[in-house]
Amino acid sequence: MVAQLSSSPVPDGLTLPVGAELAVALEEVDLGVLDDSPVVDVVIAVERQVAHLRALQLRAMAELAARENYASCGGGDDGDAQVPRHSHDPVRAAGSEVSAALAWTPGHADARVALGVELVEDLPATLRALAAGSIDERRAELIATRTRVLDPDARSRVEALVLPAAGGRTLRQLSRDLDRLVIEADAGAAEERRCQGREQRRVQRPAPYGEADGTGMMCLTGPVEDLTALWRALDAAARAARVDGDSRTLDQLRFDIATSLGWTALATGRLGGCGVTPDSGAGAEAGVAAGQRLAARQGRPATVNVTLSLDTLVGTNDDPAWLDGHGWVTAQVGRLIAADATLRRLVTDPVDGRLLDYGRTTYEPPQALVDFVIARDRTCRFPTSDTPAQACDLDHRVSYDDGGVTSEENLEPLVRRFHIDKTLHGWRLESPGLGALVWTSPAGRTYSVAPEAIGSPDKPPPTRFPPAADPDPPPF
Repeated sequence: MVAQLSSSPVPDGLTLPVGAELAVALEEVDLGVLDDSPVVDVVIAVERQVAHLRALQLRAMAELAARENYASCGGGDDGDAQVPRHSHDPVRAAGSEVSAALAWTPGHADARVALGVELVEDLPATLRALAAGSIDERRAELIATRTRVLDPDARSRVEALVLPAAGGRTLRQLSRDLDRLVIEADAGAAEERRCQGREQRRVQRPAPYGEADGTGMMCLTGPVEDLTALWRALDAAARAARVDGDSRTLDQLRFDIATSLGWTALATGRLGGCGVTPDSGAGAEAGVAAGQRLAARQGRPATVNVTLSLDTLVGTNDDPAWLDGHGWVTAQVGRLIAADATLRRLVTDPVDGRLLDYGRTTYEPPQALVDFVIARDRTCRFPTSDTPAQACDLDHRVSYDDGGVTSEENLEPLVRRFHIDKTLHGWRLESPGLGALVWTSPAGRTYSVAPEAIGSPDKPPPTRFPPAADPDPPPF
């Protein structure tokens, strides 16, 4: 026998407009006494209320970007050698604050702030629909993204046409509606955008994927004809290998053939060939595809870098290893990479300190010090950034102009935007000791960054820091 819940009408208050009264009604709902249909009403009411709050949050982010601390800075494109050159962007300045406050990646925080500014300034009707709960944030973002290419008048027309039905359309349906309306608004411009898209072709760096340790995903974006050519070549090579008796699956073969290009290039110093150059008769573009040399970073050739403890390397424990550009991987992955590498020992605690502390004798850190700081920190030291240290600036925490020394204790890798934030946008950086850092934002909020150890040290890094400006710093 199946138990039946007693029939009940829509709970009181769930049809109210979004706002404080609806929030109270939702808190008072007893789901256990409701039939199926009223439970669906609860789901709908919650979605409307969430959309309302998202609109408020986006307006708050837009407001933050307009505030004095973020709207401008004292720097510019003609700063001196100690001030990174940049064109000030209020969205990115406010994005740094939001990123640290919500533990969002900088890119995600920038995107949310940018959406808030865009809705406030360019799509007020879409923002009103979101605030009323008629559409959710994903639909609002889709409308903003797809209409961004239009001039203001055409954008307003498309917005007015699509909004009335947007809340009842799936994202895919709404996307198709927008594609049609945007092309109809200016067919010639649509073709121009297709051509411009070719100029924006790119390969994104690998990101973790799925639940399997040590796996990732890399995305290629560009003209479909070029992607099709790459796919056909990989597929044909994989199928030929199968015919020749290789037991790997086609998916495995396609992947292995593509990634072998990278490993071979790192070993030879050139990508896709043995030194074919434009003046050898292959043509200018072929020179890039066959034999392009690899650039260096932070004074070292392009490599796959893994950091692991000596105990892990020799197999006496299985502590995770750190793979630059990805993150933590299993001990076996670390040993596999190290087994096929030229090992470079870093003296991490020299007796006289000379290797790691060059005082005021030089502003630019020597290679040994660069190598140590990169290996020690592995990523940018801003609270929410995971950019590999090799791609960062090595910043003097206490400015060299203000008496700061060139030493491991006064150097941190900072990606350029956070180097700029520290230098020009009112962020302060201090160290309470033991490798920990405390950032103070323009809003006066503090964010702690703990040091991370490779392996299992006898004295692990502290789990809390000495008191900072924030009376209750977040625990680690």
